[in-house]
Amino acid sequence: MGFQDINYSDSDPDYKDVYTNADKLLQMWKKGQNLINAFGNIWKNQYLQSLRERFTSQMKSPRVQAHHSPSVGDVVIVKDDLPRGQWNN
Repeated sequence: MGFQDINYSDSDPDYKDVYTNADKLLQMWKKGQNLINAFGNIWKNQYLQSLRERFTSQMKSPRVQAHHSPSVGDVVIVKDDLPRGQWNN
């Protein structure tokens, strides 16, 4: 009992003997996208959550409180509609 030889034909539209450079590039791009998405999920779900948990456990009070209240003439931000990547510290 053995394996039967399979005869491939170049005229078969579904047959690809060797991947083209475009196919390799597309395959590598898809792998890269999957890795980026996996990294983003780990960053969001594990790392940032652990930072938040550590920060809240090390805080003396349950909420972040300003050391002083705004006074007349102080500049304050009421609402900032900028995307996260454009926030200023």
